[in-house]
Amino acid sequence: MSIDRELVNKVDKWIDERREELVRLVCRLIEVDTSTPPGRNYDVIAKLVAKELESSGIEVELLEIPQEE
Repeated sequence: MSIDRELVNKVDKWIDERREELVRLVCRLIEVDTSTPPGRNYDVIAKLVAKELESSGIEVELLEIPQEE
């Protein structure tokens, strides 16, 4: 498997240009308590990730998982 150095450099540059934004996003994700069990706040974190993806032009569909009885 060969590594495309040009692609790696482009990705590195993209990350460097958005470092503060990415750190803020990771901090927001870490703040959401998704402890398992019982699997808290999955709807909260799913909506947060969906919002970020949509702001990048990616179409998102959120599916609701029925609660266990």
